[in-house]
Amino acid sequence: RDQNQLFQFGAVRGAMRIITKAKRYHKAAREGTVRILKEANRWEVNAQDESGLTPLLCAAGEGHVEAVRVLLKRKAKLCAVDGFGNSALHLAAARGHLECVKVLVAKGANLYGLDGGQRTACELARIGEWDEVVEFLERMVKILESRNPKRVLKLKKLAGERYDKMKDVVQEGNIGFRRQESNEYGEREGVERTEDLMNSGGEGSSDEK
Repeated sequence: RDQNQLFQFGAVRGAMRIITKAKRYHKAAREGTVRILKEANRWEVNAQDESGLTPLLCAAGEGHVEAVRVLLKRKAKLCAVDGFGNSALHLAAARGHLECVKVLVAKGANLYGLDGGQRTACELARIGEWDEVVEFLERMVKILESRNPKRVLKLKKLAGERYDKMKDVVQEGNIGFRRQESNEYGEREGVERTEDLMNSGGEGSSDEK
């Protein structure tokens, strides 16, 4: 019994150290401290706080574009969402951070992704009256739909499936939806050289990673 108790105590202490370290990266992301973010491993860049926010969501929401780039290089997941279903693209668009939006879209963020209110990032930007963000996202949607309608159907289907899953979990009273497993296939399927589409359209385009 004593050995089991010691093992459990050690496991708890180890978990607490991991959580404390992860919070360090959330703070660095909010402040745009790139030097610290470069130290994070793949697990740490995708760790979620009590609100479901990952470092990428924090950086995007605050408009720290260099931090966003670093986190994406460190394998941060574009599809991660907070407790309200907001992705990094939703948060950046809702707050008018155009440069962050461009980076996220270039790396494959799903233009059709829905938050908990069933709104896309473009719709949130429109509500906030961020005209440049709205114009950019609408242009990317137009390019994508004209060049690859099959991919558009896949992205819309993926967005709908994720929204349905979120809705079902929330109705069950489990806010833990934010900790759902990401659809890695769906992410990769959407990316397919989004940056090429962006370059052909001026400054940017999109899908989902």
